[in-house]
Amino acid sequence: MGQPISVDVPHKLGAEEAERRVRRGFGLVREKLGDKLSALDVTWGEGRADLKITAMGQTLRGGLEFLPQAVRVTIDLPWFLAALGQTVVGKIARRTAEVLRLPPPKA
Repeated sequence: MGQPISVDVPHKLGAEEAERRVRRGFGLVREKLGDKLSALDVTWGEGRADLKITAMGQTLRGGLEFLPQAVRVTIDLPWFLAALGQTVVGKIARRTAEVLRLPPPKA
């Protein structure tokens, strides 16, 4: 059984704009981290994205929830990675914050 870890990444964009920027940003994440990831699967839903990330033989599952003033990042870490939980969530939160600072996507 895993250990769920969650962090809110604040923004002032509104939920829809935050989601638009994160959708665009996933392409950049794949470019930057593609050689380190075996798989990055994203399933988009209304106001959320479900994630499955495979790296170094480990699979992490989690999600992003797009709220009016924050993006909530939740990752369910396998028990043997639980000690690294804050580090993993911190890295994902920093990447999410970077994407939120990108210019808005062109229509």
